[in-house]
Amino acid sequence: MSQHFLLSSKARIISVRKIASMSENECYEYFKSIRWSSNKGNPICPTCGSASSHYFIESRLQYRCKDCFHTFSVTSGTIFHSHKLDFKVILLAIVIFSNATKVISALQLSRDLDVQYKTAWVLSHKIRENLMTSDSGNKFSGVVEMDGVYVGNYIKPANNINDRIDIDEKLLSLINELSYLYEKEIYLEAELVKLRPLS
Repeated sequence: MSQHFLLSSKARIISVRKIASMSENECYEYFKSIRWSSNKGNPICPTCGSASSHYFIESRLQYRCKDCFHTFSVTSGTIFHSHKLDFKVILLAIVIFSNATKVISALQLSRDLDVQYKTAWVLSHKIRENLMTSDSGNKFSGVVEMDGVYVGNYIKPANNINDRIDIDEKLLSLINELSYLYEKEIYLEAELVKLRPLS
């Protein structure tokens, strides 16, 4: 029987110890090298695909393309694009999640990363969702070991600005509906008073 993958040296490319010993800048550079591995860690504009000419905005850790003037970061277009977490925390979450032999709970992840439970929950679900959607189409060969996982079937719709209803509009429609019902009730009471026999 062949050796389990998690026991092999290939599974020890990146470890919690290695990430924990890195500085935030080193974690950023490592994330960049993974993100744009096809270009040796050099940024590629997600809009026009230009890989050669970019300004680096150091204060915001963002790039501006010289060709299309689009501003982007190393997390643009990834599952981490809306997170304001440190790169060390993001890399630690990936390593802890991927190195776990069994499932890791959001509570355990929140304790390990020292973040709120909600942050850990969203982070773990985003990683799971990405694992489910990133299908390269390649077939496995040799001995393949699989575990089952159930990820919820409801996909939250995108937060489109055109579909939003302003709170003021909701409140106004509720007030109009209530005032209509109130007027109807007063009208019915008046009609009932008219129908009552005089005693």
